[in-house]
Amino acid sequence: MSLGTALLRRPSRPVLLALLALLVLVLACGAWVALRAVMARSHLETAKAQTATLEDALRDDDAASAARALTRVQRETAQARGLTHDPVWTLVGLVPVLGDTPDAVSTVAATVDDLAQTAFPSLVRVSRTLTPQRLRPRGDAFDLAVLAAAGPDVDRAARQVATARTTMDGVGGFLPGPVDGAVDDTRAQLRRLSSITSAAARAIRLLPPMLGSAGPRAYLVAVQNPAEARGTGGLLGGYGVVEVQDGRVRLRESAPNTQLVGAAELPVDLGRDFHELYGDNPALWSNANMSPNFSYAARIWLALWQRQFGERLDGVIASDPIALGYLVGATRPVELADGTSLTAQTTANFVMRDVYAKHQLNPARDRTTTLLGRQIIANVLDSDVDPAALLRAVRRAAGEGRVLVYSTHAAEQRQLASTRVAGALPRTPGSLAVVVNNGGANKLDIYLQRDVRYTLGPCTGDSRPARLEVRLTNRTPSSTLPDPATGLPIRGSDGVVLPRGSNRPLVYVYAPNGARLQDARLDGQPQQMRLGAERGHPVFATSIDLRPVQSTTLVLRLSGVQRGPVARIDEQPAASDQRSVIAGPECAR
Repeated sequence: MSLGTALLRRPSRPVLLALLALLVLVLACGAWVALRAVMARSHLETAKAQTATLEDALRDDDAASAARALTRVQRETAQARGLTHDPVWTLVGLVPVLGDTPDAVSTVAATVDDLAQTAFPSLVRVSRTLTPQRLRPRGDAFDLAVLAAAGPDVDRAARQVATARTTMDGVGGFLPGPVDGAVDDTRAQLRRLSSITSAAARAIRLLPPMLGSAGPRAYLVAVQNPAEARGTGGLLGGYGVVEVQDGRVRLRESAPNTQLVGAAELPVDLGRDFHELYGDNPALWSNANMSPNFSYAARIWLALWQRQFGERLDGVIASDPIALGYLVGATRPVELADGTSLTAQTTANFVMRDVYAKHQLNPARDRTTTLLGRQIIANVLDSDVDPAALLRAVRRAAGEGRVLVYSTHAAEQRQLASTRVAGALPRTPGSLAVVVNNGGANKLDIYLQRDVRYTLGPCTGDSRPARLEVRLTNRTPSSTLPDPATGLPIRGSDGVVLPRGSNRPLVYVYAPNGARLQDARLDGQPQQMRLGAERGHPVFATSIDLRPVQSTTLVLRLSGVQRGPVARIDEQPAASDQRSVIAGPECAR
């Protein structure tokens, strides 16, 4: 028989049976893996729900509920891991046609289980150790030993989460939709958890020295009033000095800003870009925070303090009336000398608006707001206050950018710099900000509505065009405003005095890195813009006059916007929330 004839012969019956058996085995293995994948997904979904329960229990300082939820999470993740790590699963993972799917599923299950068995128990132990009641045994004191005891567990959990995040970042290849979605969801959860654990580890490292574990500290406390907008929030109104040592906190003094003396020129060198944008205006206490970058304001204030009082302070803590309202809600209502009772709902509006109608003369206003601030701090330092409620209030204010912190100690400031409380103008290439400074010397920004729409153009080349629309509306009720709120008359460019209740926002657009201004129009007419730069951002600035109940729209056409980074609008803390919208396609990096 020739070789060709042998090759053309039909396969023998044993060979066919062997091939059939192999096919059946592959199908059976595939069915086995599919079934176990469905079961594993069910366990992971249950674990996810129990993880949410665990988070709620930790947030509410409910140690018993947290322990029960942890046990359930561990049971479910262990089941999911077991279902995706048997020999059959490993064998199927070698089949080329299935691509990277089996490995991706098993990696998700193993990663989640590793966290449930290692990082989560550390966090639960910390929740038992680091309760608000144990951390703050007395109103005016923090137990620094409790912080030190929690440090190792928090550091360990942060490292374990970082490792898990690195593992998940390495998962790739061709994945079917449901698996790809599960991988993306796990990555998103790990990013969030990594942010939380790394922030907690950083806080535990920072708090002891900042609370005086290595010696006494003194901090300037600045209350910013966003009724007169500034870059970091609002005009410096009242101030105080807080002293801390070995965890004990004491308010040394408090007073209105009328006690503070400015300078003719900047007392610190913040670079050429800063000076070209703001000149020497920030040498005044009331203008030191025109930039949205809080460390600049803090450095100016501290230098002015040393110049006036000959004292070097250790840092600055800033807040605003809205944050004070949160503190009132966590403590108790404040009773003013005339019998007025201020609550969580009324404190902010009283400071930003009502006090100007109540006290037409500045000395009376200063006395009222200073006593108000002292009473709020006294209530915060009262031992009868619920520490958990107070912690929630501070956390909320910090998350909104209404609590800002700067330290003169370089190592501490480096740790703070990447946190929300640093109040830094981000250097992130895709970020932008629209910042308003009050140019009318009034308290009318409580009525200023800001709407920002950022529309990105098509993804072509290395950069793309963009359109930024800033709509400002002056909702001032001019007929009912007291004179101290409306300030001095504003004259327009033609020299004519604008109607009472008019405002003059100074608008600074901190554009994305690399962006160039092609055109600027105000209500369809060409608008002159000043050009500058700050922390890698091109800055385009102008002033706008707004009559009562008037809206105006500033439109900037930009080019050269980098196509890679995800766009983000960083919002200035203000009396009312800015409404921000980002539109347009997201370009591949």
